[in-house]
Amino acid sequence: MKTFLRLTLFAIFGSLFASTVVPQLTVFPAGKVDRSFGDGGTKAVGPAYIPGEVIRLSSGKLVWISSEQPFTSGLIIHVLKTSIDGDRDTSFGPNGSVDFSFGLGNFGISAAEEAGGSLIVVGSTQATGDARQLDIVVFRVRLDGTLDPNFGTGGSFIKNFGTANEFSEDSASAVAVLPDGKILVGATSTRYSTYPSRGTTTAEIIRLNPNGTIDTSFGTSGLVELSIGNNQAGTTFAQHFVYFTSYDDGRFLAAFNADRPTANGFLQEGEVARFFSDGSLDKGFGNGGRLLIPYLPNRSFLHLRETHENSPGR
Repeated sequence: MKTFLRLTLFAIFGSLFASTVVPQLTVFPAGKVDRSFGDGGTKAVGPAYIPGEVIRLSSGKLVWISSEQPFTSGLIIHVLKTSIDGDRDTSFGPNGSVDFSFGLGNFGISAAEEAGGSLIVVGSTQATGDARQLDIVVFRVRLDGTLDPNFGTGGSFIKNFGTANEFSEDSASAVAVLPDGKILVGATSTRYSTYPSRGTTTAEIIRLNPNGTIDTSFGTSGLVELSIGNNQAGTTFAQHFVYFTSYDDGRFLAAFNADRPTANGFLQEGEVARFFSDGSLDKGFGNGGRLLIPYLPNRSFLHLRETHENSPGR
């Protein structure tokens, strides 16, 4: 019988500026906490003002992505590497962690491992210093924790989806490294002409070459843009990409969710879309390439987290 491990950000303690991320390791199929992990099943691993994702590397080590707020600066992206038991990997940066900043405010959300062991990290940054503009940021972290200066422009790929007459709050929240080394990035973009009223929100998929430049053979000039339902101004105020799964033939699945206003607040609906390797929708999947997972009665949230290939093509 196979045993699967799931690592989640379990709790945050402390003040806003000195909080501690505590993981819980759950063993399946028994579903019980592994009390041999850390201190009775939990372990404090460091400060995190806003926790992001935890990924397990092919080596068995763990990478923790979060955002921190030092007293002397704005939010920074914090990348921590530990053993499976939560002990810091001292070969990675100063004492197992590194910090990155690309603008006034920086948010680290997710990461993916490349074949050589380096990391592709995604999130958002206020590159211009304008709080009304938020850009996606993608960068590579080498094995020793240093930024790869040859990736993108000066070590990062930064993009804003708004036009000259719009404010745009953009954030990358998912990343996958494909078998050929190219990089899929999932993001959301909320654009509006008058701050702070919300306008249209779209989901964006970008494919980058391994060197951090846009792969123009994908979609329209490297970009695929999606909306969910009646995506007019004010009707959808947040969408969140959550996961990619790729097939050996180059196709991939993207799972995401949208928050929709109601008379009593809002609800969440989910959607899964399947694409060919060139970014076009696979019309043989769902309804024209997209499968809506509707809001369930008596439920406030629907959050799609992961997609997996069960058997070839399924």
